[in-house]
Amino acid sequence: YVGRLDGCLDFLTADALRRTFALGRWTEEQLTRFLARHERFFPTDFVRPTFLDNHDMDRFLFLAGGDQEALRRAAAVQMALPGPPIIYYGTEVGLSQKVSIRAGAGMHVNRVPMVWGKEQDRDLLAFYRALIRHRHSEERPSKKAKKE
Repeated sequence: YVGRLDGCLDFLTADALRRTFALGRWTEEQLTRFLARHERFFPTDFVRPTFLDNHDMDRFLFLAGGDQEALRRAAAVQMALPGPPIIYYGTEVGLSQKVSIRAGAGMHVNRVPMVWGKEQDRDLLAFYRALIRHRHSEERPSKKAKKE
């Protein structure tokens, strides 16, 4: 895509974050090595929005077995990465699903209606808001500066 597009969704980083924090298949050291190599691969002006889950995959919390600490750690790393973070609706309030999209139930199992009011996990939402405030308050180093 480089040279033809200005950027693309960063599925490789999403997979790495999910492997590390939701599934426990990678160590944080493996994630750190991946991120360093991955960052060097792209030109400084190529935009790669990061995400933890989306409408075509199992939700992060489902993969993590409901482990909100895993979600918090992954979200903290995501918010520290360069590029725009994408939060799939509901992840910030603990929305999950009952079965995997791979269980034959179809893609609709992770596209459930948004929860409102008391159904929302307010502590998790407050955590996300704090991450976003922190991200906005930090002076973000450019990719170019990181590569030098």
